[in-house]
Amino acid sequence: AIEHYNRIARLIDRKIDVEIELDVRATYYDADPMAYNTIAEIPGTDKKDEVVMCGAHLDSWHAGTGATDNAAGSAVMMEAVRILKAAGLQPRRTIRIALWTGEEQGTYGSEAYVAKNFLEWPAPTDPAEIAKPSWLRKPTGPPMVKADYGKLSAYFNLDNGTGRIRGIYAEG
Repeated sequence: AIEHYNRIARLIDRKIDVEIELDVRATYYDADPMAYNTIAEIPGTDKKDEVVMCGAHLDSWHAGTGATDNAAGSAVMMEAVRILKAAGLQPRRTIRIALWTGEEQGTYGSEAYVAKNFLEWPAPTDPAEIAKPSWLRKPTGPPMVKADYGKLSAYFNLDNGTGRIRGIYAEG
């Protein structure tokens, strides 16, 4: 916690040795090795087959706090959908929220969803590309477009931590 860190920093500033004792207990749960995306939606009216998506990721990074990467983004997306629902709005297009898993391990949750619903790139054949994490691989040919590809109107993702949103970043 910040209080503990600050106390340690003050002691070090005063040239006082710091000794830390930790009792770390970890359990690895491997009964179900799968990660699961959480998907919910508000159905649209006259353009219900068209989709506006918003998303974030539910997993965390082992060295991160979890709250900023990316519980904050997940909370914002859930709150946006809650507000739309509570306001009684009936959107023309379906609004779908997606909370991904496996993102910190290689964007697996979102990539699997895109491959299933929108488009899929051919598997690489070059051993050098195969060895790379999926998010670093170069496309290996024209994508195989799925039926829902043309129905996605927009996707908004929040993964920049806490605080004010200061702009839009078009990754890639």
